[in-house]
Amino acid sequence: VKNTLLALKDTISGIENAYFAGEDGSFILDSKITDQNEIKAKGKEWYEYAKANIGEIYYSDVAIDQITGNSILAISRAVLDKNGKFIGVVGMDITLAEVKEYINSISLLENGYVTLVNNDGQVIIDNDRNKNQMENVSSNEYWSAFEGKLEGSSEWVTNNGMMFVSQVTNEATGWKIIG
Repeated sequence: VKNTLLALKDTISGIENAYFAGEDGSFILDSKITDQNEIKAKGKEWYEYAKANIGEIYYSDVAIDQITGNSILAISRAVLDKNGKFIGVVGMDITLAEVKEYINSISLLENGYVTLVNNDGQVIIDNDRNKNQMENVSSNEYWSAFEGKLEGSSEWVTNNGMMFVSQVTNEATGWKIIG
């Protein structure tokens, strides 16, 4: 299992950690085998959600990785044996560094840019070209037009003139790219 996790991490760009947390207390990290006394998986949201929701994929909010200290998104899913019995959870932490690089590479017309936010409007990744950076966009006039919608556009008047904004939502995470 350790070699499979390491191969996964080495072949897919952006994976910070790949791991398996066994129901028996074992914990296999792509770089080592340990037990849950060092990394306590049981009780963690990514473990408990996957265990309680067999067949579904868990997507965390952005978090600071306890191993590397980097901003990550954790993804996990339950693992069943050949008889359908729950035996643990497999997961990976995806670094947001490459996502930030991607967000910064997008240009809209002359002055446009995109920002990545969660479903509450909390900014996950802001574009470096944004001169009005904020931690949460839910107080912006356009936000109410986007709440609960998978995609849409809005316009509003500011001191700088008429502004146009569009958004699309990732259904799995609830995150929105706003530009």
